Amino acid sequence: MSDASDAAAPADPATPDVAPPRAVNPRRANDTRESLAARAREVAAEAGVERLSFAAFRRATRISDRRIYRQFDSWGELCRAAGLAPVDDRRPLADAEVFAAMRDAFLAAGCIAPQYRLERHLPWSASVPRLRWGGWHSALAAFQRWVEAEAPDFPYREELAKRVAKPPRRARGEETGIGPPWPALGGRASGAQIGFRAMPFAPVNEQGVVLLFGMVAGELGYVIDTVQAGFPDATARRRIGRDRWEGVRIEFEYRSHSFRDHGHDASGCDVIVCWEHDWKDCPLEVLALKDAIAALPDAAK
Repeated sequence: MSDASDAAAPADPATPDVAPPRAVNPRRANDTRESLAARAREVAAEAGVERLSFAAFRRATRISDRRIYRQFDSWGELCRAAGLAPVDDRRPLADAEVFAAMRDAFLAAGCIAPQYRLERHLPWSASVPRLRWGGWHSALAAFQRWVEAEAPDFPYREELAKRVAKPPRRARGEETGIGPPWPALGGRASGAQIGFRAMPFAPVNEQGVVLLFGMVAGELGYVIDTVQAGFPDATARRRIGRDRWEGVRIEFEYRSHSFRDHGHDASGCDVIVCWEHDWKDCPLEVLALKDAIAALPDAAK
């Protein structure tokens, strides 16, 4: 008969189980300097460029800045490792560079796309040509002159000419300039007059952006899945082809730079929906409703 001391002692039910090791995201675990550089080369090759911006890389790969900075000290270092030149946002762009980027973006979009759709195909914000030529209509007119002189084989010349021939519309949210302002009395203030359907005044906060997006989401190719108080604010699906829809995570902001100021993680969001886009180096796709509704009719269809 064996000694009772030789028997295995029963487990102490009061002793807590040891927690299993924390799971590691396999995509992050596989990140190396070589794999990130190779991905950058693929994105540049697909876009046919030798200079790559982080915004373009982020849109194509959804790789966050955190994953990059685990391996590289800067975006420029990654580009140099990939044999590419980083886009220097501090360097003034020549007009010819802007026009060439617009041409490539229109070709990628397959038409003379409105600003909110063209944004995803440009290496920088659509506000670059709009601000340089004093409005989107003026930017298209300048682009048309460049096409006639430098790119006569551009396939959408007729569509471009029709767009330019249409009289420009006053930008929504643009002040009418009537009368001097009165001193505020402390009540609720409306935004500038935009005369858009049941929302005649521009949003002045994030709640107004949410309301306006809900009014036009379907016309912009979105259907909303969920809305919540936490980050990200909403999930939706957007049409990417016939009978094809892709899920996206949305964060609402009044101005796009607030996403950065609020400390949100770019890897947890796909699209910023805002009223005004004012974040030059934004790594995410931005849908600026101020620009998007300019292409929509005043009355709902």
